[in-house]
Amino acid sequence: MTSVTSLVSVALVAPVLTQEGPAPEDVKAGWLGLVVWLALALAVVFLAFSLRKHLKRVDFDEGPDTDTGPDTGSGSGTGTGTGTDETNGSREPHGSTS
Repeated sequence: MTSVTSLVSVALVAPVLTQEGPAPEDVKAGWLGLVVWLALALAVVFLAFSLRKHLKRVDFDEGPDTDTGPDTGSGSGTGTGTGTDETNGSREPHGSTS
């Protein structure tokens, strides 16, 4: 059965491999490609500066983590990790306006 499928796949792929592409003198670099490439480069630079600006605003405390990990107790489901910080009641960055 595998020889039949390999013969069928070769029969389907062989005509595609023998087709030639356009002649080298028909293919030319255009202004549209340059403009798109420059626009993408400009977008990357803009996003990098925007990310840097947003990361400068973040102010997290570097205190020790109070979560002790998964609950290995009696299975009551009361665990110690509540997902909140004892100092301000949430894990939001300081100075956020939510």
